[in-house]
Amino acid sequence: MSVAILWRTGAPPKDEPKEYHVRKDNTVRYRTNYYSVPSSTYRNRNTVVWLLENNGYIELYDKESGKLICRHELCPGKGKNVYDKRHHKDKTWSVNDLQVRIRKRTEDDPTVILWLRNLEREKPRYYRDNMKLLLHVISEYGKETVIAALRTCLEKNIYNSLSVQEISGSIHRSKDNMDGMTIQAPTSIPETADCHPEKTDINQYNKFFE
Repeated sequence: MSVAILWRTGAPPKDEPKEYHVRKDNTVRYRTNYYSVPSSTYRNRNTVVWLLENNGYIELYDKESGKLICRHELCPGKGKNVYDKRHHKDKTWSVNDLQVRIRKRTEDDPTVILWLRNLEREKPRYYRDNMKLLLHVISEYGKETVIAALRTCLEKNIYNSLSVQEISGSIHRSKDNMDGMTIQAPTSIPETADCHPEKTDINQYNKFFE
């Protein structure tokens, strides 16, 4: 990417932009300091951005489009975290955000973690969309129901959140039917239940001791 494309105002930067990896916490490490990027930037471990130091600032650009992502004042210290508060208000959830939310809602259940891992391997292109739907399904049917549905999906090698939603709905309806079943008490007491043992006259016992 040409420097001429990136710099917009003031004197042109002295150096060419360089590739920098985006970390899972949506930061970029530059000269021992960490600079934030919008929370939706990180996609996987291969996510990179262009970084350009320009007139006391660092500018971070999208590698594909060349669009400016964010701009930070260059930090003179070492080991500092430089954050833009607006980055944490980004409403577009990243893959990492969704993973964290799902694992938190399901309390790191092993079944959920295994299903997500397999989903990412089987359908990497639709991984994020499936996680968004799964999060909705958890909110709709609850943790226990979804875990039961995911267990069924693992047994049948199903990696599709639409199927998880359908199975969860079926489990939920089955539970409702069971809850609706009640044991009815008899409307009348059988006649035999109202019988009393025959009493023996005490005078008959007295005759044995005369």
